Amino acid sequence: MLPVRLLLSAIFAGCLILPAGCSGSAPPPSLDSPSAKNLEKLGDAYLRATVQLNRPPANEKELMPFLKEQGKPEQIIVSPVDKEKYVIVWGVELRMMKETGTAIPVVAYEKKGEGGKRHVLRGRTDVYTLTEGELRQSVLPKGHSFPF
Repeated sequence: MLPVRLLLSAIFAGCLILPAGCSGSAPPPSLDSPSAKNLEKLGDAYLRATVQLNRPPANEKELMPFLKEQGKPEQIIVSPVDKEKYVIVWGVELRMMKETGTAIPVVAYEKKGEGGKRHVLRGRTDVYTLTEGELRQSVLPKGHSFPF
């Protein structure tokens, strides 16, 4: 009887561990760079603006009051990597998003980046470092295109 009980315990433990450790898509990399932190703040401000306005922000002016809650907006909207303003994709609906993984739309990205890579914000909080080719393959909302 003991081996059956041991076997059942192992199966039960496996059922608890497997869903947590074997998800279908990997979480975004943990980026601790100043640019990644800026993009996270930008994503938070973008979502707060969307909720407050009951629609996504249409321009920088509509986003600024929400960036002020995050710190100094004039510093947050400029990449410390390439010293350019982030390219922000206006009109991205972030509420009740159903997309996952690479289907999550790009909200903002570095204009030039460095060393052939750019920090990119997908959705509300997912910051990645992508090559230009990877960025081109990313999803943008309808009516938007990359300028390169």
